[in-house]
Amino acid sequence: MLNGIWLFLLQHAAAMKIRQLSQGNNLASGIVPTGSSFMGTMTYSLATDGNPKTRWHAADNDIPSWLALDLGKLCTIDDMKITTAPESLNYGFKSLEIYRSDDGNAWELVRTDKVDECKAARVSNHAGWAKSTRYIKITMKDLCAGNHFSLGEWEVYGSNAPAATTASAATNLASGIVPTGSSFMGTMTYSLATDGNPKTRWHAADNDIPSWLALDLGKLCTIDDMKITTAPESLNYGFKSLEIYRSDDGNAWELVRTDKVDECKAARVSNHAGWAKSTRYIKITMKDLCAGNHFSLGEWEVYGSNAPAATTASAATNLASGIVPTGSSFMGTMTYSLATDGNPKTRWHAADNDIPSWLALDLGKLCTIDDMKITTAPESLNYGFKSLEIYRSDDGNAWELVRTDKVDECKAARVSNHAGWAKSTRYIKITMKDLCAGNHFSLGEWEVYGSNAPAATTASAATNLASGIVPTGSSFMGTMTYSLATDGNPKTRWHAADNDIPSWLALDLGKLCTIDDMKITTAPESLNYGFKSLEIYRSDDGNAWELVRTDKVDECKAARVSNHAGWAKSTRYIKITMKDLCAGNHFSLGEWEVYGTVGGSSAPGTCAGELLSHSSDDYPCDTIKDEATCLKRYVKLTTGDYHQCVAKKATDTAINCLVDKKCA
Repeated sequence: MLNGIWLFLLQHAAAMKIRQLSQGNNLASGIVPTGSSFMGTMTYSLATDGNPKTRWHAADNDIPSWLALDLGKLCTIDDMKITTAPESLNYGFKSLEIYRSDDGNAWELVRTDKVDECKAARVSNHAGWAKSTRYIKITMKDLCAGNHFSLGEWEVYGSNAPAATTASAATNLASGIVPTGSSFMGTMTYSLATDGNPKTRWHAADNDIPSWLALDLGKLCTIDDMKITTAPESLNYGFKSLEIYRSDDGNAWELVRTDKVDECKAARVSNHAGWAKSTRYIKITMKDLCAGNHFSLGEWEVYGSNAPAATTASAATNLASGIVPTGSSFMGTMTYSLATDGNPKTRWHAADNDIPSWLALDLGKLCTIDDMKITTAPESLNYGFKSLEIYRSDDGNAWELVRTDKVDECKAARVSNHAGWAKSTRYIKITMKDLCAGNHFSLGEWEVYGSNAPAATTASAATNLASGIVPTGSSFMGTMTYSLATDGNPKTRWHAADNDIPSWLALDLGKLCTIDDMKITTAPESLNYGFKSLEIYRSDDGNAWELVRTDKVDECKAARVSNHAGWAKSTRYIKITMKDLCAGNHFSLGEWEVYGTVGGSSAPGTCAGELLSHSSDDYPCDTIKDEATCLKRYVKLTTGDYHQCVAKKATDTAINCLVDKKCA
């Protein structure tokens, strides 16, 4: 039987869809979209015909433009790849709103993606989402130039099997629970926000802006997502900004995040992702009214389960408890120790005009950081931050920026929640910026939750895939060539030519690799030469580039270290494009490090593969430990330098399971 399968596969290899993670089952292939408009013979079908050199062309001045697909059944969406028109850089979008629907009528906003680059045949990659989806709509905004949008190809990758229950089929935890709120008008009371009927509505009092609603779910729950439908009568009463809070007791509220929704229309449906912490109380605060003088909702649905998904921060281990921080300054008796003494009514107080201010902790050993909870001073709303830079370090000297969190609300004893990160960490530093008011920062308590066991290898201990590989780039100056960006010495440097802005560097790793993260050190001589915006691209062939994402780094200093998270897709070629120069007239880097693992490096007699995300096979290669078992369930099909493992299911149906690692 095995020889028969092997022969069959060899005979039909050309017909099989053996893909790298950037390719796969293109669900959009051959399905003709609908849309807002087209011009002449450049119709909707050319957006999904498999040829990026043909193109769909919107009518002139149809801005924004949209396209929509009916996939025919619920599907798992892994990612989307969009190629702009090949003729000109003009016709691309810089903002893309992605919507999903179960029926093609009620649309939920998944998210808005930003793409800064404008060029002909630009390829942008857009991540999938958790909910199974039949209908997809993309709305293109912020035209690069010209007077119409145009796409060469719209590809949607995934599988024809639902990955998860859609919200409409899950448990609505809010059903029948009467919220509390900031106000209501007449008979349009709080109960109408959760009565299961989006045609009735809760109506806030006039001029109650912002307005809020809160729910007591009765017990700790896992929150998967929320669905909010605005009032059916008018486009006026919707919010464009939604602050989402959680609480364990209904008194101390933690800001989960702020969601933005640009569209204003009657009965608008917006989808809001859940969060990791189990939650009993939820509050939503509506801001940025579309129009009119009050907010109004047709329905607020909360989907999840009555079982806690994870321990809340208050029940976890506070790693900061009793450790005295260091910092930029303190005033009088309000010293550093009061930031971590376990009492949010005492406080650390920075010196006047010490703006920005910082605090740092030595946890004593590498720790897993799950999240942080920061309570501002109890006396006044003045002393809080609106911007928080979070750094990690292995030695307390070289700091890596994890990210910058924004907190819009200013009030006394404000509690903000800050998610953890993947790398194990010993030293943490927080830098407070954008003071609410007054002339100093002050905190009641800084709590750090996690465990005293490293969750993952730090970058410095992992394999630097870039080491010794000479990049290519946009330019260099004199003897400060490309090789100095990856020579392992952050005190040497690559220096771009003057006025080469933006600048780029690219690496060929030699084979497909898993990218865990990147560490970039700017030039040691000056704060001028750093970037504040970094576009990260990946490619399988070094020609067609997909934008992974754009990272922002606000800090400008000499030898600045910034950390850039990896991505899911296996990658051979990486390109970084530096924009928004700190100062001066050129970019310069001391070191570019890329951490991860090389695909295809399995020991003889083992299968070291991984199951593709869309596969339903029960036997991924990496669970098979010996060649005999491997041969019973897999056959090996050579594809370049790698092997394609094709799994035999119980039904003897062969499906793809591996592309970027060798099944040897």
